[in-house]
Amino acid sequence: MLSAMSQELDWHLSHSEKESIRTIYFGGGTPSVIAPSYIGKLIDQLSHNLPIEDHVEITVEINPDDVHATVIQEWKAMGVNRFSMGVQSFDDAVLKWMNRAHAAEQADRAIKTLQDAGLTNITIDLIYGHGRHETLTWEQEVDRFLSYQTPHISAYALTVEEKTALGHFTEMGQYKPMQDESVVNQFLDLHDRLTLSGFEHYELSNYALPGFQSKHNTSYWQGIPFWGIGPSAHGFDGHSIRKMNVSNNARYVKAWNLGETISAFETEQLTPVQLANEYWMTGLRTAQGVDLKAFEIRWGLKLDKEIERLMDKWISSNHLALQENRLTCTPRGWMVMDAILSDMFLTETKN
Repeated sequence: MLSAMSQELDWHLSHSEKESIRTIYFGGGTPSVIAPSYIGKLIDQLSHNLPIEDHVEITVEINPDDVHATVIQEWKAMGVNRFSMGVQSFDDAVLKWMNRAHAAEQADRAIKTLQDAGLTNITIDLIYGHGRHETLTWEQEVDRFLSYQTPHISAYALTVEEKTALGHFTEMGQYKPMQDESVVNQFLDLHDRLTLSGFEHYELSNYALPGFQSKHNTSYWQGIPFWGIGPSAHGFDGHSIRKMNVSNNARYVKAWNLGETISAFETEQLTPVQLANEYWMTGLRTAQGVDLKAFEIRWGLKLDKEIERLMDKWISSNHLALQENRLTCTPRGWMVMDAILSDMFLTETKN
């Protein structure tokens, strides 16, 4: 797998413009389960071929149970300076229900061990909207997060997907999802508590203290070019070409190790309408929102009367806000963003 990823990286290096690297992100799985030296080889491969900016952000997704003194020093030596920790909950009952390998005590120890080593740029993942708390309430989960004084949090509402174990349990009546209004209240409580504590709610699921926004994820939302390396990874050239890697691990490894790039990935040419809809989707997820004039100028599209009417509907219901030609979601609007986007999306004939 790592050999194949290295060869894919070589392909990108030979087929792309030689721009400097400002962010590197190891995730989409849990890279902390492998030896840090493998991650270091990929960083070296990049640094030997492209300039890496002085203040590069290098993030590694980690499990709490993978954190110990030896690997911390290795991560630190190779320049990793940001850690995304999949804590999910500080309640052991919730962790057991989620089938997580770690316990709350391990998450506590992992956070403090990183901080003691001077690696304080930590983002914690938490999940709400499941209704499975036993030893802590959701409010106490937020208190626990704030007690660590870490500068970033990603908080996600639990979703029940089809063809998953949770989807099956829900169909069988073994799991009863929380009422929508209860989930909304947990989201709004999190928003109020964190913003009062100095955090910026800069994207639907992300909060950061000033200066600690994720540079990497922000690049996605702003349409900045990026490479995606590995099975299922996506990339974007910053203009209109999307690259999508094959998702099957065995097919991915075989394709790259045999040099059969034709079966390793697909590309898609996005139309102006598709690009505009992505701009709606990513822009309304962020606190910056959508610049309506830039929207029309960038893709040569015009917002018709029907979209303006629907926009006014959401503004009057306090789900959207419009100020100086910039459209943003309110916190309550973020919770119904799928419905908003359903109204705002253009079709190939609606432009």
